Amino acid sequence: MSRPIIRRLKPEEEELLRKREEFAAVRGALAEGEMELLDLRNQLAAFEGRYLRQVGTLYAELDEWKARISELQARLNPSAASAAQAEEARERPTSSKAVAIFIPPNLDLRSSSLQNIGISLHKSLWGLFCANRRSTAMPIN
Repeated sequence: MSRPIIRRLKPEEEELLRKREEFAAVRGALAEGEMELLDLRNQLAAFEGRYLRQVGTLYAELDEWKARISELQARLNPSAASAAQAEEARERPTSSKAVAIFIPPNLDLRSSSLQNIGISLHKSLWGLFCANRRSTAMPIN
């Protein structure tokens, strides 16, 4: 009877084989993580669009009410300072309205190019929100 010849792997070859298997497992985990990251970015972009539309509209409404109050105060107590405050308050709603109107509600923010546009839009429009406010910290990169 003849016995088949079986080649045994050298220890270096065994270690290389183990490392390749480990690398394949890590690579698979990386691919899953990248897919999850992409999904989260898409969700964030969609949230940003909804946030800017909904909160921007509310800020515009709040600014309009502040402007009306300032105008009434200027009528009740006429002075140069109250007139300047009323004028400043009257200018504020236009920037808030521009943000709310600028983003169409049916815009699909899931594509990567639109995500980049959304992020840069958010950064530039955040300055409009903070122009007459104390906080300039941007909540989203």
